[in-house]
Amino acid sequence: MKSWAPHYNLGDLYAALGKNDRAIESLKHAVNLSPRSVEPRLKLGAVYASLKQYGNALPRFEQAREIRQDIPEIHYFEGICHAGLQNQEQAVGAFRRAVKLRPVYSLAWYNLGVSLFSLSRQEEAAEAFEKAVEQAPQYPYAHSNLARVYLGLNRVPEAKKAALEAVRLAPEFAMAHSNLGFCLIGEKKYSEAEKSFSEALRLAPGYADAHYGRGVAFAGMGKKDSLHREAEILRTIDPEKADRLEAIASGK
Repeated sequence: MKSWAPHYNLGDLYAALGKNDRAIESLKHAVNLSPRSVEPRLKLGAVYASLKQYGNALPRFEQAREIRQDIPEIHYFEGICHAGLQNQEQAVGAFRRAVKLRPVYSLAWYNLGVSLFSLSRQEEAAEAFEKAVEQAPQYPYAHSNLARVYLGLNRVPEAKKAALEAVRLAPEFAMAHSNLGFCLIGEKKYSEAEKSFSEALRLAPGYADAHYGRGVAFAGMGKKDSLHREAEILRTIDPEKADRLEAIASGK
């Protein structure tokens, strides 16, 4: 019987070089030659996942899990695939299996938080993002998402702390500035909030949440003309948010 290892090694090399078609071809050979080996299935699935071909990737990880249940990466990548396919409940289950096997797994905690947030399970999402922040304190996206969740839970002081840390770690990250703006609105610091939203829009022109937030800040400052301008801009980007701003302007 031919060994699967050379095909696996070649596929691994092709993947590292960005030659994904050749990587997939080599790794498929490795899989066919190794009916009970996890490594080629895991690697083949990872290449498909990197290309966002989640429908091709997921069966590889499921096959790997049938062989070995105790490898956290398998469950993690299953979660990534389910999330990419918008199967968020299944993603939550997979990420939870990953962190059960490896409690210190910041990316799994982070992605668990993202899936829980998408399901509006805010308390659970906060716990997941807290774990991600604890384990990867230099990861700005965990702080930023934690700020969003805290805002949804009306935990404004904690949200502001998380948003400020996200801005500090990634000053070019528009969402962090926008989140900080909403925290400042929660504190009724409308002028400061407007500056945060303006910075978010400088970094990401057309960012709907920042336009909406800046409109709310203008409303708090009594600048109705500026609020209406934000609503007009939003009309072509996010009509629902534009309607909400107009409702604020009319006092509804």
